[in-house]
Amino acid sequence: MRRGLSFAKLKPPLQPKAESPMADLVAAQNLLRSVFGFASFREGQAEIIETILAGRDVLAVMPTGSGKSLCYQLPALLRDGLTVVVSPLIALMRNQVAQLRDYGVRGRRA
Repeated sequence: MRRGLSFAKLKPPLQPKAESPMADLVAAQNLLRSVFGFASFREGQAEIIETILAGRDVLAVMPTGSGKSLCYQLPALLRDGLTVVVSPLIALMRNQVAQLRDYGVRGRRA
């Protein structure tokens, strides 16, 4: 270990829910409509969300405006507990928290 650096022991990933992945995706689609007002997922979103809900890691590289934010917002709404989002774009984070509040979802800026 280098001087001045410390490392924390990582916790194991969350265990997947007992529900089937299809049931989780249906719940995500329902939230997509009821909370965000969208009729359907954009290309790639359903697969990303389904993978996250199954408890697996995802690296999603998508163009600007393709709906990346929903890919972590919907799973966060479906899970219990706190979701922490780390982003270097402060203005984007503030915009997203404000938009979530407009949708009636509680969010907090750091």
